[in-house]
Amino acid sequence: MENEIETNEKKAFQWYLKSAKGGNIHGQFNFGAHYFYGPGYLKSAEGGYHKVQFALEYETKAFQWYLKSAEGGYNKGQYNLGRCYQLEIGPIKESISVALHWYLISAEGGNSYAQTLLRNYHDSLKTTENEEKTVNKLDYCYLLGIGTIKDDEKAFQ
Repeated sequence: MENEIETNEKKAFQWYLKSAKGGNIHGQFNFGAHYFYGPGYLKSAEGGYHKVQFALEYETKAFQWYLKSAEGGYNKGQYNLGRCYQLEIGPIKESISVALHWYLISAEGGNSYAQTLLRNYHDSLKTTENEEKTVNKLDYCYLLGIGTIKDDEKAFQ
């Protein structure tokens, strides 16, 4: 049984390679996933194991295939390319703006994961802005003694 599984994984790898090299965006995505998550990814994902092991030595190859898939218009490839940039996998480091670019393209293409990620990102920005406004108003209250005892020290912390 073990040899049969090993043979099937090799066949799957060969078919994904052929499909990817032929320009199929789904094949490119799956081939990238193979490198991103390492051998056994497909079997693990189909078995319900979503947190499969990350194979560091294949980052560059995964990035290249996700890039091809993304440029071909596949929204899952665009999302995963965004993840690569976010995790600093690829040629550009510290590239959250590039990651957001690909997440946006993926979201516009209907990818619900990208849509949720962008919504959460924008919500976090609003929270930060609101926290800053709240702190500034609290400082102002301490400075003038509005609703509290006037306290210059707390006002300027």
